[in-house]
Amino acid sequence: MGLKGGSLQCTTTPLSLPASPSCSNFYTSILVSKARGKFGVKLPAISGNGDFERVFRVQMNTLEWMPIFLPSLWLFAIYVSDPFAGVLGGIWIVGRVLYVIGYSKATEKRGPGFAVQFLAAAALWVGALGAIIWRHEERATPSARRPGQAKRDPGPIRRAEALSQAGRHLLQTIAAGGYGSRPPCAIAH
Repeated sequence: MGLKGGSLQCTTTPLSLPASPSCSNFYTSILVSKARGKFGVKLPAISGNGDFERVFRVQMNTLEWMPIFLPSLWLFAIYVSDPFAGVLGGIWIVGRVLYVIGYSKATEKRGPGFAVQFLAAAALWVGALGAIIWRHEERATPSARRPGQAKRDPGPIRRAEALSQAGRHLLQTIAAGGYGSRPPCAIAH
């Protein structure tokens, strides 16, 4: 999702990808419910049977990774590339599936799935943060351009600033008593 040419354009890759981790979490909650019945662990207990505890940890670990994975996915999609964010997000999901399968069988078998999803999440964070720092440095030092080199589009940072200014203007206009006959804001490039 981003602003390009003054209009909001959406792509489905980074926006629809979070549905997969959510589905994965829903599936692991079903596994936990089934494991409660199978191993006789009554609510609200979360311990007592080692096999149940492994299934429960799969679900909890998936929840623990959501605030790491989702922001990195979205930032990578905004600052680097939607399609590459989709690919890395898909690799993360494959890693989670391998993790669920391995950890449900035995604690020692969770490693490969964990490694795959960790490396995908790390690539998303490193890529996103690297792009943010690079763009910030590029904006901070315009004299670093070679003579004759075209000025680069500042991209999402400039668009975010424009949206922020438009939002402030909208709130000020509302606080002042309405719009009058003019539109509340415009995003300029």
